[in-house]
Amino acid sequence: AAIDDIMGWCSLAIAGAFAKGSGIVGLWVVLISIGYIIFMFTVVKYTIRFVHNFFIRREDEMNVFFLIGVFLMLIASAFFCEVLGIHSFFGAFIAGIICPKSGRFNTELFPKIELVTNQLLLPLFFASSGMRTSLGSLNDSFYGGITVLIFAVATLAKFLPAFIMTKIMIRESWKFAGAVGILMNTRGLVELIALNIGLQLNILSPRLFTMLIIMALVTTFITCPLLWLVYLRTYKPDPPLLGNTSTSKVNFPGRSYLRTHLPSTRIHNTSSNAPAITGRHNQPLRPTFSTISKY
Repeated sequence: AAIDDIMGWCSLAIAGAFAKGSGIVGLWVVLISIGYIIFMFTVVKYTIRFVHNFFIRREDEMNVFFLIGVFLMLIASAFFCEVLGIHSFFGAFIAGIICPKSGRFNTELFPKIELVTNQLLLPLFFASSGMRTSLGSLNDSFYGGITVLIFAVATLAKFLPAFIMTKIMIRESWKFAGAVGILMNTRGLVELIALNIGLQLNILSPRLFTMLIIMALVTTFITCPLLWLVYLRTYKPDPPLLGNTSTSKVNFPGRSYLRTHLPSTRIHNTSSNAPAITGRHNQPLRPTFSTISKY
């Protein structure tokens, strides 16, 4: 799926390059784009990796200057692709690929970015996509039939290859192969972004854009019901480690419990009038079996 998205973005970038100029101009844009990709995956990527490792060794991975530099790189990459005539989405996509995928940079920073994106920017994007969709352009039965044909071709083109390869190459069951095909058939955000870019570049007409939007939404919405019908309805997962805690008891070897019946040590004072002091001392906990049950 990831390779499919990358190839789709590259194809969209090439189409956008030729859509904004003649054949010679489009060819130059494609060549510059190839050089830009090579530059990003060599010079920029290894520079960011070197700086990232430097701050990791200093235990200052979230250095503010490093974060500002990464964000400036993202903005510069998107701006360069926009000026080049491809689209800013492609530049941001390439910049995101070369960002560090390890350490706190990935585990702490990206979730915060996703929070702002999903809660604020993503609803606005879906609203703009809905405003560009014109259902009135499909009021003819001919265009309605074309929409159904697009839906059928798109579904079979994704379902059948995934289904056949899962069954033949991995030798899984028919139900599991069907589940993989259903999951591959879903369209998501990438599809909507590509369609909006195609509409902005005048590659797609408003009517064709509406047809493809309907196809993307329907194939996404039917994923969960079909997955439950084909696979999840009869799927029996492996029993959990703890089992049913309301009716069963599970013994875990190698557990320890805190001993409250520790032996006493009596400390005697040389003075006959002083009271004896009784104390308890800790002993190493011995591995034993503990029973976990619900009280």
